[in-house]
Amino acid sequence: MRRGARQSAVAIGAAALAVAMAVASPAEGNGKRKIDVRPGPNAIANALDRADDGQVLRIHTGHYEEAVTIEKRVKLVGVGRRRPVIDAGCATPTTVTVLADRVRLRRLKVVGADTGDEVAFAEVSGGVANDLVVRDTCDALYGINVFNTGPIEIRRSRALGFDDAGFYIGEITSTGGGVIRLRGSQSHRNHRGLIVENSSGGEIRVIRNQFHANAVAVGLSPPTGVLINNTDGVFVEANTMSDNGMFGLHLSPGSDRNVIDRNAFFGNPVDIENQGSGNCGSGNEFTTGDGLPPC
Repeated sequence: MRRGARQSAVAIGAAALAVAMAVASPAEGNGKRKIDVRPGPNAIANALDRADDGQVLRIHTGHYEEAVTIEKRVKLVGVGRRRPVIDAGCATPTTVTVLADRVRLRRLKVVGADTGDEVAFAEVSGGVANDLVVRDTCDALYGINVFNTGPIEIRRSRALGFDDAGFYIGEITSTGGGVIRLRGSQSHRNHRGLIVENSSGGEIRVIRNQFHANAVAVGLSPPTGVLINNTDGVFVEANTMSDNGMFGLHLSPGSDRNVIDRNAFFGNPVDIENQGSGNCGSGNEFTTGDGLPPC
């Protein structure tokens, strides 16, 4: 082979290798490939079928008309100028069901659940929901539902328009030394902004969120910013609860030893309704209700 031809062959081979490496770039910290997902029939479900534990699925801008069940330890990340939308089209109770441990969801919009949840973490040891937008477009009860799990982090997310609650945390008995944390999020124009229910043991923290205008009337239960129901030991700090239908914060009977610190309540008919025992707080700003004894 002539020298020039040999050099051309080497150059072509090098270029082909560079293209392959660009398409199959390493995932964050695990040395495996990323999977690029673009709109099409069952595009996310098909990508999940191909994925291995630890892989990153890059969900490109577009509308994905499907419900998704995640049974592998993967990360779904929205990429592109606009947030990708996962839409179950009112055809299933839950749009995104997380059944694997340590799944991470970031920068997605999730809609289209009917009677259930837009995103559900069910009986897993941990996971993350970061920068999600969940909105009721059918008849869903909850935006993000955390049910009987270990440590889950929900941060910088928004929930809008749900018949029961924008965020739900329930049946928590242990967090294995970790924390369930709702932080820096917004829950507006639902029946209730947040419910923490039937939980004792482990650690649950609600920090620096906004619960505003949760005034949608559903049945006889009072519209509320934050409802802590039959739950002990929740730490609620530096949140704003404003212009909700009845209560800013409702601590129901059987909700005991919760700590309520440095929150701002305004524009609620009753800012704090405390029906439990041993609940305490300090540094809260409120104008209605009886407040809380200091811790």
